[in-house]
Amino acid sequence: MKAIFDANFSSYNLYTLFMDADGINELAKLISLSEDQFELNFQDRERKFVYYVVGSVGAGKSTATSNFRSLRTYDEWIDERRPALAIPESEVDEKEVSNIDNWIVEQFRKKNPILYFAYPQNPVLP
Repeated sequence: MKAIFDANFSSYNLYTLFMDADGINELAKLISLSEDQFELNFQDRERKFVYYVVGSVGAGKSTATSNFRSLRTYDEWIDERRPALAIPESEVDEKEVSNIDNWIVEQFRKKNPILYFAYPQNPVLP
């Protein structure tokens, strides 16, 4: 689990949570707190909401997010999407898979500062 956590954090700046049923229950309680309850429990913390909309190619992610005109949205990729991303990994040459993985890491590296500077109160990033 540590290796998975470290890989996801170092590659994608993502926290990976490993939870049993009790942990999932506690997370569900936290998520469902009213704003007042949340404020009482975490009044010393600044907060922001970041939502990632994920799905397969052509599922309608861009169409769905275009309906949220009052929110700031960012495209999935900073650079033009690689065509090989639409091909099952098992059908892509192993070297190309490595190149695509590195390209994806670079996309996160480019996007993180954009998200940080859009929300400078973020306490996680330097």
